[in-house]
Amino acid sequence: MPYRDDFYCADNLIGYTGKLTDFPTVYFFKPSTGEFGHITQKHDITNNEGREPVMVSNGGYRAVNEDVADEQGKVTKHLKEYSGDRVFHTSRHEFIPKDGSNEGVLLQAIKRFPNEKPFATWRDFGDGEVEPGIELLALGAPKDARGRRGAISAGATIRIP
Repeated sequence: MPYRDDFYCADNLIGYTGKLTDFPTVYFFKPSTGEFGHITQKHDITNNEGREPVMVSNGGYRAVNEDVADEQGKVTKHLKEYSGDRVFHTSRHEFIPKDGSNEGVLLQAIKRFPNEKPFATWRDFGDGEVEPGIELLALGAPKDARGRRGAISAGATIRIP
């Protein structure tokens, strides 16, 4: 059975990052429950492809494009996702809302990636520390430099502070 088909559906699709013609990351948000997540379709690490564990934020979720400067000082727009006032994810790309011209392409991600990612990453909430409790055990998942494993949710919604 596909992971969280009740959430990863057309009604909750809000937009994407990346190139529409090159398997963009597709974002979902359900205002009635506060749940959010995304489907990564293309990544250098193939274990990072698939449906992100569905999350909900104690501080409320919001996704906005903000200016980000690269190492050379060039400023471009990037999606930043917030839990309350804390950034927990900065995309490499600008967020593009869904509309009639892109929705059909974006919906293909739901069928292409029915399963949860083999692992999920720990989240840094902007204070230089990663929050414990987001890591769930996944046998065989690689460890990071601090010895933490990635995660699969076993179908549970992950609550982040």
